[in-house]
Amino acid sequence: MEHRTARIFLVEDSSDDEYFIRRAMSRLFPTIEIEVASNGFDAVQRISDPEFELPDLMLVDIRLPRVNGLE
Repeated sequence: MEHRTARIFLVEDSSDDEYFIRRAMSRLFPTIEIEVASNGFDAVQRISDPEFELPDLMLVDIRLPRVNGLE
């Protein structure tokens, strides 16, 4: 059975949290691609890009520098 690569966009400023999320997700999905933005401003810039392909899952930290996860 062929597995499709799962695509995740993670908005997280903590390298420790990023590590644990990557570890957990890699156990759930045989193949995974995780793109990370370390603050809300960079995340908004990235998703505003017309070339940005929607991920299967987006995880956003609420407390972020510059633009928080609720904004």
